Amino acid sequence: MFSMFYTHNITVTRSSTTIDKSVYPPKETTISITHDLTGFMDTPETSEKESYKNMEKTLSRQLYLPYGADIKATDTVTFENVKYRIIGDLEDQGGQHEVIKIPLNRI
Repeated sequence: MFSMFYTHNITVTRSSTTIDKSVYPPKETTISITHDLTGFMDTPETSEKESYKNMEKTLSRQLYLPYGADIKATDTVTFENVKYRIIGDLEDQGGQHEVIKIPLNRI
């Protein structure tokens, strides 16, 4: 049903940091895992940008993904060689468990 809606290929990067305290000095290791998703990158409306500006955040894009997509609020998103970070909650559009909207800010 939504296959024509999700037309953009994005890459999601999930990083995790571990600290090995068994050695001195403690050693910090960061591991990044990437996976690709198909979604829809949208330009937010002026009113949406203003709403985020009032919260002292900059809204660059809105990402729409199928509900249940493998993405977390701590992930970063790359679209057309531009990196974005998630700046708000993953919102279930209409409470229908079909589409999630994710606010992004360009890094």
